[in-house]
Amino acid sequence: MNRFMDHLLEDCKKQDVHGYQTPTGMWIFLIRTSEGTRTVTFPKTPETESEGNDLVNELRGFGLTFPYGG
Repeated sequence: MNRFMDHLLEDCKKQDVHGYQTPTGMWIFLIRTSEGTRTVTFPKTPETESEGNDLVNELRGFGLTFPYGG
């Protein structure tokens, strides 16, 4: 899943979303919207395709697109 996260973070960065991992392993994504900054958290690095899909779908709920086409 490391490659998955690498690609996901690249796409987030292109959409001006800051994503990072805390020392405990939780992922945090800061998304700027017209209402202000929104935070999406994910408890750990996705280990399965299903977990990866859950994370992508959560981010899509804030208007992000994957893969990002520019």
